Amino acid sequence: MSQLTDDTHKKINALIFALMAAEGLIGLVTLFTVPSEPESAFLFGYSLTRLIPAAGIISVVIALGVFAVSAIQQPLWWQNLSRQVMKVIRSPGKLFCLVAVLFSLFLAILAFLLLVWVTGKNELVTHRAVVERTGFVIIWIECCILQLGLLLVLNYPPSDPEKPFFTPLRWSILLATTIIIYDVALYVFATSTWDIWLRGQEIIFLPVVFGLIVGLHDQFFRATHSFKLVNHLLLLAFLGVSAFTLYRHTAWWVHNDFTPAKAYWHLVADSFLHGRLYLENPPSTHDLTFFNGQWYVPNPPLPALVIMPFVALLGVEKINSVQFATIVGAINIILLYQILTTSTRMKLIHTSRAGNLLLTAVVMAGTSHWWLAIKGEMWYVSQLLALTFTAIAVLLVLYKASPILVGLSLGIAILSRPNIFTMWPLLAGIKLFIDSQAGKDVRQWKAFIGWSIQSALPVCLAVVGLLYYNFVRFNDWFNFGYVTINSAEWLMQAVKTYGMFNIHFVPVNFHAMFLKLPVIQFSAGCFYFSPTREGISILATTPAIIYIFRRFKLNWWTAGAWISIILSIGLLLFYHNTGSWQLGYRYLMDFILPVVLLMAPGVGKRLSWLFTTLVMISVIINAAGIYWWFTEWWCKPGRI
Repeated sequence: MSQLTDDTHKKINALIFALMAAEGLIGLVTLFTVPSEPESAFLFGYSLTRLIPAAGIISVVIALGVFAVSAIQQPLWWQNLSRQVMKVIRSPGKLFCLVAVLFSLFLAILAFLLLVWVTGKNELVTHRAVVERTGFVIIWIECCILQLGLLLVLNYPPSDPEKPFFTPLRWSILLATTIIIYDVALYVFATSTWDIWLRGQEIIFLPVVFGLIVGLHDQFFRATHSFKLVNHLLLLAFLGVSAFTLYRHTAWWVHNDFTPAKAYWHLVADSFLHGRLYLENPPSTHDLTFFNGQWYVPNPPLPALVIMPFVALLGVEKINSVQFATIVGAINIILLYQILTTSTRMKLIHTSRAGNLLLTAVVMAGTSHWWLAIKGEMWYVSQLLALTFTAIAVLLVLYKASPILVGLSLGIAILSRPNIFTMWPLLAGIKLFIDSQAGKDVRQWKAFIGWSIQSALPVCLAVVGLLYYNFVRFNDWFNFGYVTINSAEWLMQAVKTYGMFNIHFVPVNFHAMFLKLPVIQFSAGCFYFSPTREGISILATTPAIIYIFRRFKLNWWTAGAWISIILSIGLLLFYHNTGSWQLGYRYLMDFILPVVLLMAPGVGKRLSWLFTTLVMISVIINAAGIYWWFTEWWCKPGRI
């Protein structure tokens, strides 16, 4: 929808048509830079298959030039044509059909170009020859589609905000189109490269099915009594399935769909079931602690406790830690969206459904959560489960559940990562905000003190449980096993010299959190993205997080959220490890919940193009980082 004057509209329309014509002329010139084979020459040394497209391009360029002039001069025939076009634009159904066609064509061409780029020079030879001879013409067609889309946006009449053009059903159709084109491209890639990992990928159609169900329900069942509840549940299912599919498919893409040697938790679970606290003949001893002739996993035991029923039921050999991580990651995304929608309903935040979905997408694919959900190793599974139970604690306090249950959930999270206790101020702040909204006088501290004591009891019991776990393993209540851990020499030396927490570690941790940038290189026509194995800063990994500072409003819950963030960062600044082997800054997941909630006021009810762009950039950065992590380079010998 545009607020421009008619005269400005005419000039912009003319400029876009003229630009498309100029681009077409460049494409026409490049079409003749490579001569045809002598045996196929028809006229002037060029084949008929070259001359026919050239004639078509000339016709289109002339037509575009005429359109550019007519958009300014407005002859009668142009006015009649404009009225017919506006009838299409004003008809949502017809306009969507046009948008869907342009969108499909754009994606199909893009997939074609990417296939040529990522395959070797001896693969897809015919496709490569087409690109070599008509490369800029293909790019011109892509540019024309984008510019036609811009014309549609500029000339789209004002619409009712309550009746948006892109309904859930239309979004689901575009998603289905995207995945179908992607699947075709994937099939071509897999068959041309003989990549067996990428075959049988029917799972990628799960989001299509659930997306269409959500869209159809929204379109045809709005009048039903239970519409809101059912639609919300369907949307939660769609988000969970989408996250699971993204993580599983990524694991297949990067050939990381097996339990790594350093997964450990399934082995710990098996040891627990057999009455042992140590591992027998572990496949690796990295980051294990050797004590009294046995190897122990020093980390808190929650992941093993969660996996135990599955080990008992299926057997330790059947446990795939990567698949387990993807399931936990998908559950986290469901919980996050539920937190956002419940926070909106409870008036903590004022965001639309689209805003909550985009905030969820930030965590799902725009942070290191994506990478954590496909690794399956010991440390990363612990982080995922800590986030799971912290999210449950936030939901429980939003639902005004018993403080015992709230504290129990946070205590369980502490059994995965002890520093998660820093999330208690967030829970307390939400509790005080909800009470104040209900008209209660929160200055009457007696009730809040009672809530605090009850919620703190399970947390204290969890801490006592961890200390006892230390005692039965190492005969020392306060020995977590990290001082004698079998880890990198520099890490062990740092702990022995300075301890686990020391001001000495503040500069390096501050640099890792806030300053470290990726190493980006351009060499020999190739783009190299190297975030380094030690990770990159929070803002460099997820630029969308800048929205945490966009709109600040002090109340009980925002104060609690900031206190939790400051406590988490403060604790991590003094920690002996920056996260080390990581993509991005993985410890962000320890306090991602207050961060996302504080981003919400900046997002507001109406999505801005800036935030949407930052989310897309965040996703691209993490996708590039994951690709780099598992393959090292984007450009390999023999590829364009």
